[in-house]
Amino acid sequence: HNFPLDLAAVEAPTNG
Repeated sequence: HNFPLDLAAVEAPTNG
């Protein structure tokens, strides 16, 4: 986990 947003993707890169 790098950022709280990453938690939503569950160990996946953010699309932002």
